[in-house]
Amino acid sequence: MTAKTPVFYTIMSLLVTVAGCEIESEQDTRTVAEPHDVTEATIPELQAAMSEGRLTARDLVQQYLTRIALYENLLNATIAVNPNALAEAERLDRERAATGARGPLHGIPIALKDNIHTTDMPTTGGALAFEGFVPPYDATVTEQLRDAGAIIIAKTVMTELANWVAGAPYRMPGNYSSLGEYGFNPYDPRRDPRPEIGDGLPVLSAGGSSSGIGTSAPLRSLTELREWNRENELLGTLKYEQSLLDISDEVDLDLDRPRYEADRAKDIELNGAQGIDAAIAGNDLDALLFPMTRGADVSARPGYPTVIVPMGLVPVETEPAFPEDFEPQPAPFGVSFAGLPCSEPRLIALAYAFEQATLRRVPPPSTP
Repeated sequence: MTAKTPVFYTIMSLLVTVAGCEIESEQDTRTVAEPHDVTEATIPELQAAMSEGRLTARDLVQQYLTRIALYENLLNATIAVNPNALAEAERLDRERAATGARGPLHGIPIALKDNIHTTDMPTTGGALAFEGFVPPYDATVTEQLRDAGAIIIAKTVMTELANWVAGAPYRMPGNYSSLGEYGFNPYDPRRDPRPEIGDGLPVLSAGGSSSGIGTSAPLRSLTELREWNRENELLGTLKYEQSLLDISDEVDLDLDRPRYEADRAKDIELNGAQGIDAAIAGNDLDALLFPMTRGADVSARPGYPTVIVPMGLVPVETEPAFPEDFEPQPAPFGVSFAGLPCSEPRLIALAYAFEQATLRRVPPPSTP
């Protein structure tokens, strides 16, 4: 991306405000925390630094805002930034000093996917139709994070409406939306150079996009959303058409309910009882291991959890091939742990043990 994004200007205004405050408080006798590298830091490491006075939540938020500003035009990863992030960090620093930390998330910046409701930033699902829509309430997960002391610092670019817009004969690429456009993979943040592609597609996918969005969202029905997209096609709302929305809008909630319930029961039986349940119980296992996200579709149908862990890098192979003078960078490759309902604690423990035993993750390049 060559043009400066609205996110870039929002961050820069926040950072300028920060700089101005620091200049005005030159006579302040507070102890300034030493710089702390947040690039690969874990939450426990950040908490330890804050507990020991080597870092404050305000310092942490400022560093992350700086990193977002530095890489935003390269990666387009952020669709909105919380204008209150620094003020929230300062409040949580005062609270820590007065009564101690609430828990392991106290003062930790968290970025949420843009289909999770927040009252201080828009929730759009990446759709132009919902541009600027700020919901009247926080999502439950947002509330719980804030109650735990987390700072919702930003909203991230996602596949429009969690990839439930375009279908056959078109396919919307992962991390594309009519509002946010393409998100880029930090392991190779370049556009696909193949002439037959020619629409700005990233050379590496930025990953999948899951779950749905509430649309209480200026448009109150799926029909209104489809019509709005048609009426605003020149703005880019139908780059990949909207056949999935069209098909969904044809569903009669009363007449089609028996078919839905039968399909749902079949999904639960085949993927749950006769699938994951049978495989785990029949072989006395804790979890199933899949390459990449291959098992996520199986797990999602009965509503079972999946945790993915980095495994390394693999060569990129495409059809048609890239031009001879273009060398794609290796792509991240992960493995997925799939388990039974409510087995998240066990899956996280297994994933962490695997990660620590293999140490196969390679950080993306640290400079644009």
